[in-house]
Amino acid sequence: MAVITRIAKSRKLFVCQKCHAEIPVGQPYVRGKRNYAKDIIRCTSCGLKPYEVSTSEYIQTVGRIKDCWQEDYGTGDGSWQQIADELDTLRDELQERLDNMPDSLQEGPVGEHLQERIDGLEAALDVLNELEYSDIISSVIEDELDDEDQETLERIKDEHYSGSDYDTWLDEFAKAAMDAHPEESQKWANDHAVLASNLMEHIEEYIIEDVEGALENIEDE
Repeated sequence: MAVITRIAKSRKLFVCQKCHAEIPVGQPYVRGKRNYAKDIIRCTSCGLKPYEVSTSEYIQTVGRIKDCWQEDYGTGDGSWQQIADELDTLRDELQERLDNMPDSLQEGPVGEHLQERIDGLEAALDVLNELEYSDIISSVIEDELDDEDQETLERIKDEHYSGSDYDTWLDEFAKAAMDAHPEESQKWANDHAVLASNLMEHIEEYIIEDVEGALENIEDE
């Protein structure tokens, strides 16, 4: 059984196996004990999560995705598709393992548990594959912006980005507005920058909420 222990004082010099910082003698650190594998040593800043000491490749993979998806894939347009690609590969691997099992195992606890994992991955994939950046933007504009801000966006689109789709012109507008220099139009530098910042912040919040909701379907035991 894997165990994570926080050691109050190190008796010798260690090196954190994640950030590679030295852990001097007398300093606290975290040790992860795994069955039939070397211990994991981490500094207290990096810490150690239960999935990281699991000997199951599946648990390690889904744990990392759930815990680190924002860091690994970002929260911008299409980030969820990269997650979906990894989950799709994992689902196919599990399905192949299940298909290669004898019928007696498929119908027993081992096969049932494997099927639960597959079902969870498929449920997450269903949500992720339906996400569209333009739909998220439309929801943000409708739900989070008042009538005045909505009218401002429509005017900006008509004046500067006529014929462009939401998922292209809004990113361009936000970058231009938030990167505006003081010597440029004060109206653009102030009002538009605030609007762009609020808009992109809400879009990121919606993406995080949608992706987190999808990942909750995944069986992580």
